[in-house]
Amino acid sequence: MLTRLYSKSRRFARLDKESNATLLTYHDLELFERYLKGTDFAAPQTKHDKEDAGHSNRHFEFTGRQLSRLISNTMSPFSSSQGTAATVNENDLDVKHGNLHGLNEKQWITISKIKLCLKSADDEALYDILKCNQNVIPTLVERLSPFQTSLLIKRLTDYQIAISKQFTVEQKYSSRLHSDSNMRGLVQMKDKTYQGVRSILRKIGRNHHLNNLDYETIVSFCMGNLRYRDAIEFICEMETKIRQGDTSLKLRNSLWADKISILCRSTEKTWSLGRYDLKSNRAQILPEDYSYPLLNGRGVATLVKQYEDSNLIPDRRVYEALILASGKSKEMSQLDSLILNVWGVNAKTGEMVEGFQIPKKNSLDYPNFDILRSIVLAYTYNSELVKPLSVCNTIIENYDLDSIRSQKYWETVLQCTALQCENVYREIQTKLWKAGADKDEYSCEMLLSEDIFDEMWEHIIKIVQKPSKSMVRLRLSYASLKALLRDLPKIHQRSVDPAVNITASEAAYNENLLFSYLNVCRIRLMKLRKFYQTEDMINRFSINKQMKQTLLRRLNSYQQRYLKRVKDKRVLERQRIRDDDDEDSMLGLW
Repeated sequence: MLTRLYSKSRRFARLDKESNATLLTYHDLELFERYLKGTDFAAPQTKHDKEDAGHSNRHFEFTGRQLSRLISNTMSPFSSSQGTAATVNENDLDVKHGNLHGLNEKQWITISKIKLCLKSADDEALYDILKCNQNVIPTLVERLSPFQTSLLIKRLTDYQIAISKQFTVEQKYSSRLHSDSNMRGLVQMKDKTYQGVRSILRKIGRNHHLNNLDYETIVSFCMGNLRYRDAIEFICEMETKIRQGDTSLKLRNSLWADKISILCRSTEKTWSLGRYDLKSNRAQILPEDYSYPLLNGRGVATLVKQYEDSNLIPDRRVYEALILASGKSKEMSQLDSLILNVWGVNAKTGEMVEGFQIPKKNSLDYPNFDILRSIVLAYTYNSELVKPLSVCNTIIENYDLDSIRSQKYWETVLQCTALQCENVYREIQTKLWKAGADKDEYSCEMLLSEDIFDEMWEHIIKIVQKPSKSMVRLRLSYASLKALLRDLPKIHQRSVDPAVNITASEAAYNENLLFSYLNVCRIRLMKLRKFYQTEDMINRFSINKQMKQTLLRRLNSYQQRYLKRVKDKRVLERQRIRDDDDEDSMLGLW
């Protein structure tokens, strides 16, 4: 199914020592709701939007034969040069590195197998051979060209990532229980493969001079596996070689962004907003007492000064790292000045500075929605809700950003707002509980958070015509029951409309979406003890027999449990009354 949702627990979510307690109050949420009602996020469509909308209504311009003919005509100027280049052997480029003399039989066979695997597409065989013959690696890298060594590193790192992707595709339509049992095996296999690839890369690094591209590939591999300690060690190793006089190496923007993110602990996969984690990942976080050997001092300012001394031109990835680092370190004045100097937006007023010259669209500092996501995360982490939206809306309007690519950004806005509303709700709950209030008082729902989410969803859906699956999951978790029931007829109509369900995948998606809406509405209505309304909703909007039977069976099971609880409660109440009567009668005898 599209989503598997369970009823949210109303137990208190405890604050950890390292978590960032929210400073928002109920009054702040009321002000934020007024801001949403008085603001229109729907910016006018750009020319690119209109062109894309026009293209989406057309049929395919090229058939298969026309497309292949077009490709062959395009490649015709290169056909003569390809005929001569095809006869050139890769090993002939460097005779020294292709030499296999001076090896014993086992080494000769192993290295020949590895070279053969480099020419084929079998990454698994390449990994298995290197894992079982790590003692051959020093001899191997001496007889490989720098290009072949870089290719070897790239193939090994891609193989470990491909395992997860292949498994995810295979388990896409499996049952949940089967998937969960296999996920444990996947996590173990992924960790084991990571350790194997890491040990091979370490051995290659000790016996071969790695270039800039090799270090960037290895650090990206460690970051993708959430092994930040390993990533910073590779960066430190590279920077040590640079300081020792290796002029062939240089710390470029991608590694600078990773270095800033790791040392400032600002990678978003490790963040938590108040009591709640932003991402449910287990990352290898740096210890609190860790000190980078080649850095004098701590904090964002020291890293920014060191980056400025490198004389590099910052790109979007560096700006993202600086924004997140400033937000995580609570350096709000530095974040405000960065936004003002680079994009010309006054963060306090949310307006463009008069006379600011907007950079060209193809420039390195031209903002995109990844930059806006970082701005939202940085401010929301510091308990700001209105400021990031006003800043980002100004950037979207003045920089003419394409709304088609904004799904992930709006998903982040929804998630951050919902989590901060939950934090305020938990704080109110905790205060009532400590004051000795009744359970009915501190366990009731906070309607304001649902109203805020519904208001924001109405704004966003005008911009994003088709929300992503993650956005739908957030809506099913945090929207009000009234809003979900209001949209249920539209979801039902979409799931049975032949014009919408052209392909099988589209039909399956819309059917799963309808089931998710019905299931969440069923849970919410059952909590309110509206059993007849729930049954009527299921009978009315189910589109097939299996969906209807599944939902009715769950409804019936909940009703049986509820009746049993009520019956047991009545029996206990009657028993208590009898005991009281017996005590009164005994006192009368005395």
